[in-house]
Amino acid sequence: MFDLIKSLNGSEKRYFNLFLRRHFKGGSVSLTLYETLQRQNTYDEPAAIGATGLGRNHYAVQKTILYKQLLQALIQYNTETDLPQKLQQEIFATKILLQKGLTQQAKVKQNQIRQSAEQYEQHEVMLQALQLGAAIAAREQFRDTDMEDIGMYHQNTAGITDQIWLESLWRYTYNAAQKIQLQAGGKSEANAGRVKSLLKKATIQSGKKSLTRKAQMDKMQTEALYHFMHRDAVKAFRINTAFIAMIEADSTLISLYPQRYFSALNNYLIDCFNLSETGSFQQTLSKMRGLKENPAFRKLLNLEINIFRITYQAELNFLIARGEFEQAAELLEPVKNGLKEHKDNIPIHHRINMEYLCAYALFGSGQYSAASSMLDGVQRYRRTDTAAAPDVMAAVMQVLCHYELKNYSIIDSLVKSAKRKLKQHNEMASESTLELLNSVSHFAVKQPQKSDWEKLGVKLDRALDKTDTTYYNYLVCIPSGQLLK
Repeated sequence: MFDLIKSLNGSEKRYFNLFLRRHFKGGSVSLTLYETLQRQNTYDEPAAIGATGLGRNHYAVQKTILYKQLLQALIQYNTETDLPQKLQQEIFATKILLQKGLTQQAKVKQNQIRQSAEQYEQHEVMLQALQLGAAIAAREQFRDTDMEDIGMYHQNTAGITDQIWLESLWRYTYNAAQKIQLQAGGKSEANAGRVKSLLKKATIQSGKKSLTRKAQMDKMQTEALYHFMHRDAVKAFRINTAFIAMIEADSTLISLYPQRYFSALNNYLIDCFNLSETGSFQQTLSKMRGLKENPAFRKLLNLEINIFRITYQAELNFLIARGEFEQAAELLEPVKNGLKEHKDNIPIHHRINMEYLCAYALFGSGQYSAASSMLDGVQRYRRTDTAAAPDVMAAVMQVLCHYELKNYSIIDSLVKSAKRKLKQHNEMASESTLELLNSVSHFAVKQPQKSDWEKLGVKLDRALDKTDTTYYNYLVCIPSGQLLK
């Protein structure tokens, strides 16, 4: 119950306060308990018991009562804005009318539910509406129902059941593909084959049956995920473009499936990054940042936090990969403010990555002292597997910062530390990175001659030719042949 109270957003809190005051007099136990728990930062039962003046047993009873009241209020709060929930309420209302013998009124409402459910492809509700129609016909002793109508009822029921089965099939396919992708940790051509097999099997099972939009969305998202894992950014981009266009063409789809739309925009940002689609990338950033003003998205868990985290990580990565470090550095202030505002609500690996990217922007724009300070912070975090990459590469960047700052006395120990971390993660120990560290260490202990710089320039040119431009590639920070000069 305490966690549920703490999860309430501003408008939900206002609604629940009005709900309690409408149903209970001032000074009621429920209101006092709610206000007491709302003031607590962490759950403290003895303090709550003391503040409410309840005995331990009475307190346990009141907790249960308040929990039920809170859920009931949230159900009412969401009914007007959540179509499936609203239709379910209408189903219950129709059953009550039928129980009271108000058959004609029940028939009118049942017909309205059926039409809405059909319009918005709410097949589970449609099935319940058909069952209600059969119950109404039976209550009227089939006076207005002939044998063809009864046959049509069973035919419609079979058709709706088939659509639900198809939706379930494609939902399973997408969920299974997500599971494979998460276990693989991102792009993985080996595991992409497993997703392709899922797609092939579901397509065979679907046959030539037409898919509802819900099933189509799962199919398209599975296909996009397959192409992403298979490193085919062009096809993933094409499918995600079509997916977003389909949802945006019908505003009801956005209100029905806000989480799907949000996820699609996130995937689209990745596609735009991979293909350097600058215009589409900037447009999608603006779309995502504008979602917090749309009522349909306000119910999504941690909406503002996720918008902040996803858009700023994407924007920093995009600018750094393009070598636009001055522009990336301009984002530091909003990023720092966001990290401070959201504090511990951002997972540790995302926080580390964002701070690392900020340090990278500073490094690339020549602000070595500020970059070094931020890198110190990155490396003070407790190591986790999910944050291994930024932690390791922060150690490499720290070497370069201190070299540029001419702190030669500590270079050797920093190089050894960076190499030790690289050896723990062999996939990051590229030839160009190790060559870079060796060169820095060598130049820090002697006065380099012109011929030494020329040799280093040749080495770095060679490294640039065989290094992918990623956001862990420090060689893009400074023009070829000028690094460390």
